[in-house]
Amino acid sequence: MTRRSFIRVPHDGSWPTFAYAGVLTLFLAGWHWKVHGSLSLSTLLTLGALTGCSLALGAACLDRAPIAAPCRGSPNLRFLVGFIAFNTLLFALSAVSPFAVTVNAGAAGLLALVLAWRRRTDPRASPPDARPPELIALILAATAATLWCHDDLEPMVQQGANTVFRLWADSFVHARIISAFAQAHGLATLSDFRMSGTPLYLYHYASYATPAALMALTATSAFELYASFLLPFGIVLTGVAAFALVRSWWGAWPAVAATVAVVLIPDAYQQGFANRYLSYNFMQQVNVAGLYGIPCAALAWIFMIDGCRSGKPGSLVAAGALAALSLFYKAHIFVANALLILLYPCLFFRRVRASRRVAAGAGALATFFFALSLSERFERAPTLRLDGSGAATYLPNLAWNYEPGVLKTHFQAALAGAHPEPLRLAIDGSAMLLLSTFGLWIVVALAAGIALRGRTDRAILWFPALVVANYVAMVFGLALDTKGIGSPDELLNRPLVWAYFVVAAWTGGAVYFRVFGPALPAAPRARVALGMLAVLCLAGPALNATNLQTYPRWPGFETYEAANTVPTCLVAAARFLRTHTTPEDLIQDSENDRRFLVAALSERQAFVTYAENRPPPAMHERIRDLERWRAMALASEVRQFATEHGIGWYLLRPTTPIAWPVEITANPAFACDGYRVIRLAR
Repeated sequence: MTRRSFIRVPHDGSWPTFAYAGVLTLFLAGWHWKVHGSLSLSTLLTLGALTGCSLALGAACLDRAPIAAPCRGSPNLRFLVGFIAFNTLLFALSAVSPFAVTVNAGAAGLLALVLAWRRRTDPRASPPDARPPELIALILAATAATLWCHDDLEPMVQQGANTVFRLWADSFVHARIISAFAQAHGLATLSDFRMSGTPLYLYHYASYATPAALMALTATSAFELYASFLLPFGIVLTGVAAFALVRSWWGAWPAVAATVAVVLIPDAYQQGFANRYLSYNFMQQVNVAGLYGIPCAALAWIFMIDGCRSGKPGSLVAAGALAALSLFYKAHIFVANALLILLYPCLFFRRVRASRRVAAGAGALATFFFALSLSERFERAPTLRLDGSGAATYLPNLAWNYEPGVLKTHFQAALAGAHPEPLRLAIDGSAMLLLSTFGLWIVVALAAGIALRGRTDRAILWFPALVVANYVAMVFGLALDTKGIGSPDELLNRPLVWAYFVVAAWTGGAVYFRVFGPALPAAPRARVALGMLAVLCLAGPALNATNLQTYPRWPGFETYEAANTVPTCLVAAARFLRTHTTPEDLIQDSENDRRFLVAALSERQAFVTYAENRPPPAMHERIRDLERWRAMALASEVRQFATEHGIGWYLLRPTTPIAWPVEITANPAFACDGYRVIRLAR
């Protein structure tokens, strides 16, 4: 073999897959090493296997998918489809399988291996796309994730006797859910994370499946996996999703522009529109499931718009299935897409008579409103009532959330009072939503839409406008949630991340497509300028990422020190419980673990944890029982209570008044500056 033939790129197109998998694996390995402090060979191989399985599953799924052939070779789309398939399979197995998560992960990996082997002789198999934009978009998304999560690179900082967690407080909840799924043997073995022996609360848990498997396979703590995987990897997924969505419309280079727009350009708050409660980047980092719900919804729209343009009913079915799947990733994203997914074929499906469109639209609306009325019968479903009552409370609250300045002065004056004037509420409320959710994107999107008239398909042209209209309609149409499923305004507020994602991705791709078309510009200077512009955009996250998960307008959340400073001895006590107990042991914190920190760091089920949102029915009764328990003065009574309720370990804080006798409290299994861990029932 000559030297020239030895270095020749293989003709089977395998090198893009290896390069893509290598970049992803290095990204995940780097984050693991930085947060965990070390990187074992087994962990590196596990992360490499995850990327390989995702790419193999994605390629196999797309070979059979009812989608345009040019999309099937896209490594970004393959990875996106494959990861969602792999993670969803893991989640389903965690619910129904009696086996450990390691066995479930092995089964999913074996399936990927079998499908990859069968593709070798499958005539429908298409080679991966070897063009540079695919890898460039991934590298930009990985770089952006690292910059945006700058604080997350060192999530715990010890400052003398205290430890500061540089994350939003909900990170403890996410970490505990990861560990619970990692230790489960089917849904029947999972309790409500806030109270033992209570059925698991139905919510969007699917995004925790892969971190749970990594926790079991790599012996990494749940909190470290939240910091090193769940959050940064989710940002990468959104960048990949922006690329895949826009590539299916206009080609690979406009898709790179879409990735830049979503993951590198500062959002409306960071552009100076001053309302953190409408900030895309803030909301995505503190409500991390949105980072996984958006890619799932983006896949649904890839199939939906492709089906409308090509006239393939199979694509519409796939779109509906993926939209339904988004419910398990982020329920708010599903609600924000449900009506449009039903109506879109009625508006844009090709070669359908007007009478049939009207009939189909009427049927879609009837189905939607029937589902809304049906949801009211379920106590564990949020309030989905279209009576327009939520806006009068939500919009003035948004005005309060502005930082001091011209916008705050104007909108608070316009929306002041318990019952703002309806016309003023509609005009100023709409202006506030559009400006402070989308910022300058809304102006650029409008100009791009006008410029693209007649140059692109109507199903693509009208997509962002309909998404924005749906978002505004949800704010003005929905009632506040009265069932305590979450914060009362969640369904009015959380869909903003989907609307922003669509507008930013569409606009970034549209501007590039209108100026340069689907390819790189021919002039070398223009290419250099575009490259320099992409690098310059890295300044967006670099300048805006510090203290991103704080909230200056909320007392107690202004800084990480104010929100998440805890005694270092409490952290040490929780870590002692993690290393000296088994997953079957029941623990209890003497002050009911209001932050969820003990449950997160110990990775153990609590007898009861105090929760303000949607508390389990018997929570307050259990807390009263614990108050009576602390007042017991006889050792036999204390131990009998622990035995009857299965509480094996008790974390006693120095601030908790307790009447227990010395024979129980004097010889703790762990002690540190007044914090004691006491072994009780076996």
